Amino acid sequence: MGLVGLNGQAYLTNVESGQTLMAKWGDAVNQQCQFSLPQLSNRAMGYDELTISCEAGEHK
Repeated sequence: MGLVGLNGQAYLTNVESGQTLMAKWGDAVNQQCQFSLPQLSNRAMGYDELTISCEAGEHK
């Protein structure tokens, strides 16, 4: 589904507008967060660039 780089940048594939995703880097509650994707563009460039905040233990 995706991968995360050193600076917290993620590359996600096969996602839809409004979809809720979870990022996990461990099993504890403070090692995961959820976030919802905003309305995505028509992807004329083939991808969207977004800035989304995801704090440990946070559920948006």
